[in-house]
Amino acid sequence: MKKTLSALILSMLFCSVAAASPLTDYSQGSTAIDLTMRNVHSHWQELYGSSTTYSYQGTKYNGDFSYTLGLGNRLAVQYRYFAPQFNNYYSYQTIGHEMKTSEINVLYQLNKNVSVFAGRVHAENAWTNSYSKYYNWADYEYVDRNIAQVGVVGNRSIGSKTTLWGSLGLGRDLTDFTVGVGYKFSPVMEFNVDYRALTIKKFWENIGYTDEMKSKGLGFGLTYKY
Repeated sequence: MKKTLSALILSMLFCSVAAASPLTDYSQGSTAIDLTMRNVHSHWQELYGSSTTYSYQGTKYNGDFSYTLGLGNRLAVQYRYFAPQFNNYYSYQTIGHEMKTSEINVLYQLNKNVSVFAGRVHAENAWTNSYSKYYNWADYEYVDRNIAQVGVVGNRSIGSKTTLWGSLGLGRDLTDFTVGVGYKFSPVMEFNVDYRALTIKKFWENIGYTDEMKSKGLGFGLTYKY
């Protein structure tokens, strides 16, 4: 984990590869609101040991939202929400999956380009099956986890209106990576393009079986800062 975080910090400081550009003003009351529409490819699978027993995947446009508030003294608090979902269609049934992640993070600004954060991710995975009316699916329709995470976020301006940035969050069975670019087209608004990849393993465990979800995709959105 240390090597990964160090490599990301160095890339941000020197290479400047960094989705909607993050809030850099942590003075009290400073705010950033990010709204992104993401073309998400999601993959849910059930594993028994190293073997895959079930595998479902699909692509759908999903929303991605974050709210960051400066507290002063180099501190900020952030809420993020992401809800990738998809459907699989078969001749005999339809499988619908919806994963939701909501997280609360506290950020500390090391300098104007790099901040570190710690927080909690609440992850949910629910699915429906067109055959569920014939079977008792109560034990399989909903699972959730709370995962502690730590991470780093960085940014660097390239020109007067464009910012490159990236973030990485790590926790037990969790990896959340985003990289992108923001373009400032008004004093308080930015257009952004980003790529996000989220993996959560061991959503559900029972008698050697484990479930995991992977979601990744390109996003387009707006950031409002004031």
